[in-house]
Amino acid sequence: TNDESRLTKGLDSKGCVVLSNNNLKDLSRYIELGKTSVVIVQDLYFLRKETWESNRSLINQAFQSWLTAWKNKDIDRYLNFYHPDFQDSQKGDLKHFKRYKASIFQMQGTPLIEASEISILAFENYATLLFKQRYKSHTIDDVGKKILYLKKDERYQWRIVSELWSKLDGPPGVGGRKVVDGSDLGLASASTHRPFSPSMRFFLDSNSSSGEGVNASNATNASSASGGGISL
Repeated sequence: TNDESRLTKGLDSKGCVVLSNNNLKDLSRYIELGKTSVVIVQDLYFLRKETWESNRSLINQAFQSWLTAWKNKDIDRYLNFYHPDFQDSQKGDLKHFKRYKASIFQMQGTPLIEASEISILAFENYATLLFKQRYKSHTIDDVGKKILYLKKDERYQWRIVSELWSKLDGPPGVGGRKVVDGSDLGLASASTHRPFSPSMRFFLDSNSSSGEGVNASNATNASSASGGGISL
């Protein structure tokens, strides 16, 4: 922000995350815009390994069951994984989403659906699951990034409340792109280890002669489209 007094004004950020310029500059060394997952909490505490593994296993089981139902075009089981509060930016609420999916599932042929580079972030009754998705049918062949937002229902079962998908653009290949690993999602491939080096900086170091990043005085405009600060 260009007005650091906002840091002491409570709700002045209007839903955005507001950082001082110095903190923003430090974070820019570790964050890749649109790829790095950021978790913001009031208090940080660590779970026992057994508890962490159990929580992750339950979320992953729900995800794999949802994926299997999708692959098998089992419409009833597939839709059962969606929460009554589900909302889609294009299809609308759960009622309209069910109608749309029913029409898709009635099409001939069984699609090829692959999920890889799975990442799970969870807190209490909420979870975010990000993965690389390949979908191939007789009309579509593409690769993209999908994010599932989950919430526990009244029976403490994980259900999807929203989902986002974005196509991975690039040179010709599968779905318009040759996919080598999970680097485009900001996720590390199991067989690939490389030093992290963001391609975009929020700030241009004073001793740098490259054209990357933005000047500190313009950081607010570069990092957020509304309310100042960074929207994560």
